Amino acid sequence: MGGSSSSSSSDGGEGYSGVKSMLDWKGYDLLAPGGVEGQNFVPPPSFVGRRYIASTNKIVGGVLIHQVRNGDGGQCSSRFAKLNAPCRSESTSTASYGVDPLFRPPVSGEGEDSMYNGDLLDHISDFYNTTVGSNDVKPTGSPFAFQHRKMPGMADGFVAFLDISASRDQAAQLFQYLQQGLFFDTHTRSVAVQVVTYNANLKQLANIRVNFDYEAAGFITVTSSITNMNVKWYTEFSDDNGDGINDGTFQLGLELALLIMVLYNVMAELMELGKVCQKEKSISLGLQIHFMSFWNYLEAGNMALQVMAAVVWFNFQMKRRADLFPLLRYNVYDNAASPNGNYFLPAKKPFEAAPPPPPPSSFENRTGIGGAASTDTTTAGRYEDPFKPKYKRWELVNDESGIEALGDMITTINELSDFLTLYFCVQGIALLIMVARIMKLFDFQQHLDLTVKTLVRSGSDLVHFMLIFSFTIFSSSMVAHLMLGSMEESFATITAAFNFHFEIILGESVGIFAALLTDKSIVRSDIEYATLVAYSFFAPIAIIFIMVNMILGIIGDAFGSEKENLNKLNEPTIFFELNQYGQQIRKVMTGQWPTYGGMIKVLRRVKTHKEEDKETSSAVLAKFLGNGGGGGEGGGGF
Repeated sequence: MGGSSSSSSSDGGEGYSGVKSMLDWKGYDLLAPGGVEGQNFVPPPSFVGRRYIASTNKIVGGVLIHQVRNGDGGQCSSRFAKLNAPCRSESTSTASYGVDPLFRPPVSGEGEDSMYNGDLLDHISDFYNTTVGSNDVKPTGSPFAFQHRKMPGMADGFVAFLDISASRDQAAQLFQYLQQGLFFDTHTRSVAVQVVTYNANLKQLANIRVNFDYEAAGFITVTSSITNMNVKWYTEFSDDNGDGINDGTFQLGLELALLIMVLYNVMAELMELGKVCQKEKSISLGLQIHFMSFWNYLEAGNMALQVMAAVVWFNFQMKRRADLFPLLRYNVYDNAASPNGNYFLPAKKPFEAAPPPPPPSSFENRTGIGGAASTDTTTAGRYEDPFKPKYKRWELVNDESGIEALGDMITTINELSDFLTLYFCVQGIALLIMVARIMKLFDFQQHLDLTVKTLVRSGSDLVHFMLIFSFTIFSSSMVAHLMLGSMEESFATITAAFNFHFEIILGESVGIFAALLTDKSIVRSDIEYATLVAYSFFAPIAIIFIMVNMILGIIGDAFGSEKENLNKLNEPTIFFELNQYGQQIRKVMTGQWPTYGGMIKVLRRVKTHKEEDKETSSAVLAKFLGNGGGGGEGGGGF
């Protein structure tokens, strides 16, 4: 590749020259023995660069940068028209913008960092359509740096794609091109940066997205997400734990078992509801009776979420199987590896010209005229193909298949990521409800059911108090935003102030008050300082010492009442019952006590005897219980 430097040494005798060249290719020193001194490393045409993150995660395609821009805004207020400050337009713009930095003379301060190349000034037409009315150049003749290209699945905007085939130096030049070409300006509304990686060891794809939203207030909101998805199909053999069982087959078995249990629970619930409706001979009345219990609402909601999660997971697997076929590289630009100009020139379709006529048997001009008359000694007497194409790269037809394939891949990856996000959210809520349902099952033991009874007893008071608590938190957030929003970033917005107050409950944000009071670098007036002091004492006292303690008081009072009722019942503890259960198992195994089945058989024998034989049957039962099924008459134990 061009730009490689080399150092060489040679020795040899007559008719022999051995050369060892050290080539600096893309930051790596390559030893090329036996080559011609100064020869550059030229990769084959099929070469595609490999780029990794942390040595095992291969980048798929490259790095996508997508920008959505605002249209030109007008004056939104006639009162301040003299300020000449246009409003931000709500419409999007696809108009070309920027200036190709290769053709833009450097301004003050750029110096050696400028990409300006004066040698290309006379060759603008080789890279852009400079004819009158062209969309490639401005009216002044300067070429636009960025032009709109439609990308499937993405909003109308501008694409900057860092291809994996670009060298390290070319990647740096691309970012410099974005900076000096003014890719980001006052019309930028949002920028999305996305990278997809594949880990062959784990057979997993990672979708990495970072979004920059330019808010109307002037600040930039940054959000990011990393979605990891398993792309290994069930039938692909893998044995990560070394037990000899295909992990995919085992996972499929567990998923089918879970699905069967979910459907069984749904059918059981529907049958129970149907019996109630049949008994009442009315569907509406049966529904009212069935859902008189709050627990039935939880069960119905939990089952609905579980069915929804199964449907989402099925759609995820089917879409992954049908649409996910990523390529290593996408041909988006005409020359992504080492362009001389117009870095974002779209990929072009091959030139298809009509086949030229066969040349004469000799390259001499058979007319005998051109050879003598021609002043060009290099072409005199040579045959010139009249059908030889004379064109520039920008004149060729754009090949949009590469950017369309990239857009389809990105769209599929984003949809799969959304499926997984929805699936985990639904499953998380379902598991939380399942925890509540499991707590309800503890009613078989009074001591275990104490927590549930406490929450049930205090539920009404907690709901009423949470209304007051929410109102207090929201009001305090409003006060903090109005009084301290200009002083502290934590109160700059209502949302930030609301989150701050919840952090106070966890004890995470109290130190901010101390920092505000002791920070001498900020000059405040007496009123501002008094406001800060007043709120710094009011918020912790109102939220922590009053509100939170009231919640604990409500729960503590309900717990005390339930505990008192439990003590009156004199119910055995779980430890006592476990001890009794252990004794029963031990005596059954040693033959001292009958088994449960044996007890049922004896009771059936007693029940089937006639009235006059009751005393004899009781004696038989006492004998059986006293001697474990055998022994003499009157054996004790009853």
